[in-house]
Amino acid sequence: MRFEAVIKLDIAPNDAGGDADFLALFSDISVEGVYLASGDHEISIKLGESGFLPPMGIVGIGDTLYTNLGFGWEVSEGSTGALVEGLGADLLGLDLAGLDLGGLLTGGDIGVLLSILPYEAWEDGGSEDLDGGPARVYTLRTDSLADFFLSLGEAAGEVDPGEDVDDLGLEMFSEFATLDSLEITLWIDEATGAAARLALVIDGLSLSGFAGPDADLRVGALALQLDVSPDFGLLTNLRLAVDGLDIPGPGGMSGSVAITLDVTEINAGDVVIEPPN
Repeated sequence: MRFEAVIKLDIAPNDAGGDADFLALFSDISVEGVYLASGDHEISIKLGESGFLPPMGIVGIGDTLYTNLGFGWEVSEGSTGALVEGLGADLLGLDLAGLDLGGLLTGGDIGVLLSILPYEAWEDGGSEDLDGGPARVYTLRTDSLADFFLSLGEAAGEVDPGEDVDDLGLEMFSEFATLDSLEITLWIDEATGAAARLALVIDGLSLSGFAGPDADLRVGALALQLDVSPDFGLLTNLRLAVDGLDIPGPGGMSGSVAITLDVTEINAGDVVIEPPN
């Protein structure tokens, strides 16, 4: 399968002395690649809309790894996970030597995983035709994260129906996170019973102390949509838009974030990966 991801960051420092030039280097990130059932993969990465930084790439064929960190291709034995580990991920407390690239891309049967949400108790919006066929539409609207997580706990059997938010310690969400509204919509494929699409819209989100006692985060609006292939259970499309992002205080920043991911040619037999020149 082929995949293409684009990350656009329209972020500016709140302080006049902030490093706007550094943020601009990561304002436009594109990642393209191929992943085959054999585990072979090819990834190309471009940072910065100005093209100031050279493109980078990783190609894995069998036990041979080709890497280009912007200064030409080098050949070695090993895995992509080992390469990431060698770049210093251990300094962040991450053990990535056993990174399963295939697992990250395929993610299991996402449609089945999403379908465990307690959608049967949500508003039934009737049937709608998607690319994969007819799907039943269910929507939940709330202005409380605590109530949302309470409903998930009840559906998972971890919480008894009717239990109070305060009794479960979920009042922390009222102190840590507030929002104006949350709407989550799930499209359930009528033929398979698995989720075919998920859409999440959050307005007026505020997180207090998310990265420390004085580190707050505010989001004016967040919209996420995931599309899942009913045939393979794989993510085929992702759209994330974050507007009105604001991290106040010294060293803070504000702006917007947009992320897209498209997956095509799933199980296409004519996709071939060749060693780079």
